[in-house]
Amino acid sequence: RSGGGRGGGRGDRCGVLAANDRTIKLWSVGEERVGARLENTNREHGYDELRVPRLVGGAPQARARARATYAREHAYHVHSLSVCADGETFLSADDLRVNLWRLDVADRCCNVVDAKPPNMEDLAEVITTARFHPVEGHTLLYASSRGAVRLFDLRAAARCTRPSLVLDAAARRPPAPGGEDDAASFFAEIVASVSDARFDGDGRFVVTRDFLCCRTWDVRRAREPVHAAGVHDHLRPKLADLYEADRIFDKFEVCACRGDGAVATGGSPCGTQMLRRV
Repeated sequence: RSGGGRGGGRGDRCGVLAANDRTIKLWSVGEERVGARLENTNREHGYDELRVPRLVGGAPQARARARATYAREHAYHVHSLSVCADGETFLSADDLRVNLWRLDVADRCCNVVDAKPPNMEDLAEVITTARFHPVEGHTLLYASSRGAVRLFDLRAAARCTRPSLVLDAAARRPPAPGGEDDAASFFAEIVASVSDARFDGDGRFVVTRDFLCCRTWDVRRAREPVHAAGVHDHLRPKLADLYEADRIFDKFEVCACRGDGAVATGGSPCGTQMLRRV
């Protein structure tokens, strides 16, 4: 599964969105009693009383049923799914497009971001992740391989061409004394790619993760991150070796814990790290 998120639930069941390559499905997941039978012959109360059938026996098991399969509107691998706060819509994203769907309409969608240039030879960056705001259903973000995170307000326009806010640590990084050699500049562009970006619980902060660093941004004061924590500082001298082994392209997710300012993210070679925002 390349991505997931909760859709609309019914009763004791919940909806789960999942993507496999370019196919998106909505699953209904819940417990069912396998091997159960109906019993309505309780003789203790006599035959003149109303007897309500009851389910007896059987062992509860988790079951998933496909509720909807959405049209294949993506030309590339779907890497992001995010359900809107309204509970009725969700977004899906691949390397070049972000589409907006209704959960109850599977045969069409609305394209809100199209990063494909007229000539693919001019392609300079790709979309790496996309998320909805947890409270404001009209706000979404997407991150790019150039290290920028762009926020958009869908009330301003149906197509997201002009961001309302841009979070870009690379644009604010001072140049190194004496400049950088070509190798250092080459690796800097690779490790600057944002592999994950998420809002925190109330949407005030955005947490981003690239290969070397985890940053927290306050969307009300976005000139610079309010906190930055090095995750792979010990790997900085080994970027050339990681590049040869294709490990420099590893993607790590990030999660902002509710309330206590903690951030969880992955690390290399393995394991989860807990970081404090402040």
